[in-house]
Amino acid sequence: MNQTILEFLYNLVAGNSWLTGLTVFFAVYLPYLIVALLAGVAIFSKDKNFKKDIIISFIITGALWFIVFVFKEIFPSPRPFEVLAIFIPLFPHSAGGAFPSGHAAFFGALAVALFCLGHKRWGCWLGLVAVLIAGARVTAGVHWPVDVLVGLLVGSIGAYVLIKLLFSYFTWQK
Repeated sequence: MNQTILEFLYNLVAGNSWLTGLTVFFAVYLPYLIVALLAGVAIFSKDKNFKKDIIISFIITGALWFIVFVFKEIFPSPRPFEVLAIFIPLFPHSAGGAFPSGHAAFFGALAVALFCLGHKRWGCWLGLVAVLIAGARVTAGVHWPVDVLVGLLVGSIGAYVLIKLLFSYFTWQK
């Protein structure tokens, strides 16, 4: 099933330069734009609570990303283009460390953290962005579907749990 989904998505875009470009944009460049956008909002927003919540979200997201990074170092797993000779990734990528997807965990955590901190609209939009980035990374041939699914789950559930733990410990609860 994992390989079937990957092959379907990869073959859907691999021969079309416009779809390939769109996939690469979502997989590579959109993550940087989203982080820059949120950093800009945090810097220039006059709403101090929103600034604080963005910073808290980035701290939680960074902590979860670090956990995923350590897991990937301890338990390396191959990427699709390492296992299946027919796959050439749509953009250059290093080998190893496929499971779970750090991008999916990062953006899933960011979406859920902002959602749980009361910024539901931002959380929903970032949830959509997380799914787009995750799907694009599968389509580009650098992740298996299970990599991004588990990444999204680890990020989302991890952010929810950390927010609840922080709320129960600190007095800045909402």
